Amino acid sequence: MSAAPRCRRWSALLVALALAVTTADARANGPEGKRQVEPARAAQDLYKKGAEKFRTGDFEGALALLEQAYALDPHPVLVYNIARAHEGLGALDAAVRAYEEYVALAPTASDRGAVESRVAALKKQIAERAELERRASERTEARVETLPARDDAPATAPPAARSPVPWIVAGAGVTAGIAGGVLHLVASSRYDGAVSEPSAQRAAELESSARSLQTTANIVLIAGIVVAVSGVVVGLLSGDASNKSTAGGPPWSRPLAF
Repeated sequence: MSAAPRCRRWSALLVALALAVTTADARANGPEGKRQVEPARAAQDLYKKGAEKFRTGDFEGALALLEQAYALDPHPVLVYNIARAHEGLGALDAAVRAYEEYVALAPTASDRGAVESRVAALKKQIAERAELERRASERTEARVETLPARDDAPATAPPAARSPVPWIVAGAGVTAGIAGGVLHLVASSRYDGAVSEPSAQRAAELESSARSLQTTANIVLIAGIVVAVSGVVVGLLSGDASNKSTAGGPPWSRPLAF
């Protein structure tokens, strides 16, 4: 074969290769390629902004950005971070649902065991909180049922002494509320330590401890408020009943004053 035909054959091959590369590049940069790349880039930007808000403690803002990113690019990692944002807000039920969705979307993930352990711990916290709220509600109902009945005693009846028990109960509720506030401060301190901790494992431990303390603080605070309000209500109702019992009976039983 002469040199001229061989050169023409190589020239034709190089032209075909250049056309193939140009066509592939046009497809990647064309309207269809942009439609595939742009949402992923937008989701990545939203994820970075959400991660920054999460680090500053703005869990609500982080959750909104992460959900927007997931709508553009439904990646399992976004679901995991959505679960963490829910947990930061104290929405434990929503956090459990998101963690379970993450495990379903990524069944072979390397952290599956850790996530499943976290789900079990959160479910235990939810059950404990529900039990504490149930007991507090039962105690409130029991106190309301034992309120003294109104006594329309005659004017000569001796004044009834007010019981100090409701106010003692109210004081105990205030004390519990203060304890809840102290626990909240301790949880915040541990969370700050987790943010500044360079070790990822230690940071995770501190964050988990902070979450548990935060849950306990919320439960104690709620229970304290319920008990304090109940004591005040019972005390006021008891005092009102005592005053009316010493006022000489109902208005229509007393003579008119001129």
